[in-house]
Order: sequence, then C-alpha cells, then structure tokens
Amino acid sequence: MSIYSLFRRGQEDRTPQWHVRESADGIVVSTKANDGRPLDRASLLGGWLSQLEDEGFAIPTQEGFSLTWGALYELSRNEQHCAAIEMLSLPKAVEAVPILCSRGSLEDESFSIALDGWRIGGASVQDACLDGAILSHHGNRWLLAPEAWAVVAEILRFARRPPEERNGQAQRLAWGRIRRLAMDAKANLDAFLHKTVVLTPEKLAIGIRKVKVGDDTVIEVQPSFDGAPDDWITRFDRQSSVQARYDIPTADGIVQVVIAPKVRTVLEEIKGLPNRRVAGASAQAFILNPYAALGEDAVAVIDEEQFEEARAAAGLGYERFIPQFERDSLGYPLKVGLLIETASASGPSSSETIWLDDTGLQNFVKGLRAAMARQFRGIDAFQSNALTVAIERVAIDHTSTLAGESFARPRLIDTPPHDRKGKQGA
Repeated sequence: MSIYSLFRRGQEDRTPQWHVRESADGIVVSTKANDGRPLDRASLLGGWLSQLEDEGFAIPTQEGFSLTWGALYELSRNEQHCAAIEMLSLPKAVEAVPILCSRGSLEDESFSIALDGWRIGGASVQDACLDGAILSHHGNRWLLAPEAWAVVAEILRFARRPPEERNGQAQRLAWGRIRRLAMDAKANLDAFLHKTVVLTPEKLAIGIRKVKVGDDTVIEVQPSFDGAPDDWITRFDRQSSVQARYDIPTADGIVQVVIAPKVRTVLEEIKGLPNRRVAGASAQAFILNPYAALGEDAVAVIDEEQFEEARAAAGLGYERFIPQFERDSLGYPLKVGLLIETASASGPSSSETIWLDDTGLQNFVKGLRAAMARQFRGIDAFQSNALTVAIERVAIDHTSTLAGESFARPRLIDTPPHDRKGKQGA
C-alpha cells in the first residue's frame, strides 16, 4: 500500500458517518449512530452543513444540525444550494394535490380549515400519513412539492392561531392567504371554501395615467392587485376612507377584498390624494420615488419592477438638466446648451447634450419660468425638441444662468476717436 493510499485512508477514517431523519418540524442530520438513515458522500456534507449554519439555514445541535422544512424548501430555490440537497437522500418529490375541507363560518371563533386527503396520480387517497413534508402511503414515502407544502404550512399556522385572531376580519385575512396558496397548488376545495372568495392582497400594482387638466398635465394613481375584480377601483373611490373589507358583486358571486395593515397604509396615502392625482413638485417626487411619497410600508407593498414598467408605459421619465457652455478666451458663450440626464430610482442611467440657438434658448427659459410658476417640476413642464424635461430644485439658479447668456456678440474694443487723433499728432 502506497503512502498516498494510507494518507487517503486516514482522511476517510476521520470523516464522520452522518445520519438523517425526518420529523414534523424538519430534518435532523447527526453523527449519532442509528439516528436515521446513513448518508453517503459524507466527506462533503459536514462542510456544507457548517456553511448553512453560517448563512442561517441550519441550527447546530449536540451531535449535528437541524433544518426546518421552511429552510429546506428555501434552499431548494437557491441556485447555490439546490444541487447539494441531494446529499441528504430525501424521498423523491410527488405531485400530490391537497384536498381541503372546512367547518363553521368565517365569523365563528371555532372556524377551521383542514386537510381531508390527497389526490395522487389522479386518484383520491384518504389514508395517507403526513409527517412534516413527508407523505407516506402503502409503504411509499414522498416529499411534498413546494406548492403543496406551502398550503400545509399555512393551514398548520391557522390551526395554532391565538384567541385574538379568532374573529371575522383576521380569519378572512388568513383564508385569503390560504386560498391564494391553494390555487397555486391546484388544491380541491369543499363547497363552502370554493364559493367563499376572499382576496387579501399583500402587493399593490400601481397604474399610472397622465391626465390633461387645462394646460397642465397631472398624474393619476391607480392601485390594483392580482385578481382584482373589474369594479375594484370604483368601489375604492366610492368610500371617503379605506375600508377594512370590500364586498364586490361579480358574475360568479360576492368577492370579499380584505385589506392587510401594510396595504391599508399605502391605500390611505393614495386616498389622501385629491382624485388620486398628483401634480407639480409632488408629482415629480412620486414619479422618481413612490416609496418616499407613499410611506415606508410602500417598500414591502409596491414592486419596484412593476412600477418602473408602469411609469415607462405611461411615457413618463425623470430627467434633469444642467446648463452647458462653450466659451472663447474672453468668456463669450460660443455655444449654450443643456446636459439632459435621465434618472431612475437607482440613479442616472443616460445623458445627452442638446445645443440651443437663440430662439431655442429663449423658448426654453420662457417655458422653464412658466413651469416653475405653476410649480410643475417634473411632469410635462415644457417641451423642447419633443423632449419632456423634469426640473430639479436648482432650476431657479439654472434659469438665471441661462437667461443671463446671449448669443449677441459684444462690441469689439476700439480706440476712441480722440485717442486716435492724439496718437496721429504725435
């Protein structure tokens, strides 16, 4: 036997034997003998588990690590870790569809939602056993798909809800969340759950529409959400304040829209806008950074990518100008123009310099002053070569600078006539 073989064997002998077992709360990986199934490729497993501990996914135990089912499913969506999960030798995933039943009404303190079986391979299964995310039936063991586990986890949370959440409003919010997950998992619902449509939006889609009011342009804000009934915005505008619940008739029956606290905060900010419209400096601030305009909860409620798309679809952009000059050796402006910087919430994205002639410069300054007089700093303030320019707060200084420049050449410095005569006499 070579020295290298002896060294390698020594390394392998020092590698602990890992075991894994599943429980209702998650999985336990340990070096304790007979504590679950032995795992292969253990030489890499210890380092990976230590990394998971550093990243907050794994919890150290006396003889190993534990991972909750939530952490495991989060790892399965992580590109850096999804392949390594195979080292845990978990059961294969199965497309098991949950069947949900309910008891009581949403107003009852004892209202409950439970699992009433599964559909596996198109067949209804009533005697399957569920242990955490592991489904067992007739000697077969499977790992639930992420969508099915999300429903199970939310139902378990609902069953453990405290007394203060056993009321109509809280239970509607909970059912709205469960229903959304159940739709993703294609779950079967009993008659009551099927006809009780409760929407609990956690995200708002912000629509933007430019509206002409006289000579001015204002921005109309249109809040919506996934699955919103056609009549949603009309119902929202009809009330003078944001309601905890909206019952909206549809062709398929009543749809209840229950407003979560953070969504309510953002909707209240929108409700405070006259006719859901903003103009002038407020419009500029809203277009550039809706999160500052609508409060801190907007960060969690409004999707930045969706807002950027809505802003682009409305033909709105935030641009600022900086005067540009090219002067000769005497300081005379040979060229006067504007550096136009296009910006988004993340910062400047592009720039362009536009040079103006006498007429263009005069029209620009005139439109700029008129826009500031109306306090329209950002929304169709003026048009120059079909370019909508937003005016930043230093526009007043820029206006004075631009207005002070002229293309009229100064008179050439010449010797006065009496000086020429004196020089000629000399």
